[in-house]
Amino acid sequence: MLLGIYLFLIVIVGILIIISLVGSRAKSDSVLGKMYESIYVKNKIIHGITEYLFYKPNPLLIILMGVLIIVGYVLLAIEPMKVLNSHGHWLIFPHLQFLGTLILYCLAIKTPPGYIKKSNLKVYQNRYPYDNILYKRESNCEYCHLEKIPRSKHCKRCGKCVARFDHHCPWINQCVGEKNCKFFLFFLLSMSISLITITYYCIIAIKYFMEDHNMTGKHPAIITPTTTIPLDLSLIFIILFNYMRYTIMMIILCSVMGVAVLCFFLNQLYITSKGYTTYEKIKWDRMYDEYQQYLNEIDKMTEEQQNDNSLEEVVNPDSLINYYDNGFLNNIKSALFPEKYPQANSKLKKHK
Repeated sequence: MLLGIYLFLIVIVGILIIISLVGSRAKSDSVLGKMYESIYVKNKIIHGITEYLFYKPNPLLIILMGVLIIVGYVLLAIEPMKVLNSHGHWLIFPHLQFLGTLILYCLAIKTPPGYIKKSNLKVYQNRYPYDNILYKRESNCEYCHLEKIPRSKHCKRCGKCVARFDHHCPWINQCVGEKNCKFFLFFLLSMSISLITITYYCIIAIKYFMEDHNMTGKHPAIITPTTTIPLDLSLIFIILFNYMRYTIMMIILCSVMGVAVLCFFLNQLYITSKGYTTYEKIKWDRMYDEYQQYLNEIDKMTEEQQNDNSLEEVVNPDSLINYYDNGFLNNIKSALFPEKYPQANSKLKKHK
């Protein structure tokens, strides 16, 4: 029953991630884009459900993630931990890891991302100077009617301007911003370590089970007082699936999810270490795309057309400087502890 629930939750999570991330970014003329168009956009029921889950404030994905973590822990305790305990491995780390992951997830959910208000506007003005590339002194936010602070963005889902806006995460039902960025990163790290560790423990549990039942060695067999039944790979798998099905499924699911979450964490860490937020990285990538399109248009022109070029010149992003890049360690410290380590780049000061 628990295994069925867990598999169902994994499938639901997978579908939601594909719909929200892959489908929405696919090109409209691609196979995936056409599938996304026909299933998500034209189907009012699916569109409404996904729109509510990902674009409206709601606790459903938080509940789903919480159940996923708790059910995974219960499945670990039901089978693999019993085998490990029978061999004298009284492990404390998985319990502490589970508790730590749950606490970090709660902190990421409950800690506001850093909303910009009239009361703290001057604080953020001093903390985040303009770079005049991505962020220029412009008009106020059309929704909050406050000054557009550098590195901030108005989140339409939250209805507020968020300091050092990274992205809106439906899994924590709010934005990832200045205040909760560290908890979000630590949660991803803890989650990936937990999943990979569970995979390791499950593999060890399978190993012990096979050794206990004479399934290892050159001639694996079931030995009884009256007969000996040789075992081939198919029989071994059938026996394992009958007696260790939870453990086998945990190995498959946790290894895949562990690698996926770890990759997401490393991507977030890489972006942060380069002095970007996810939102800023997207903006820089768009600048590169626009410049590449500009070069492609120039290449298609004849020499006369190039001399009489009416195309608006696009600046090469390689000639621009990310003034928020303070170096690897300073970028990490600034992201994790923004109040203690504010933006203090010497390049940015000269630029100002």
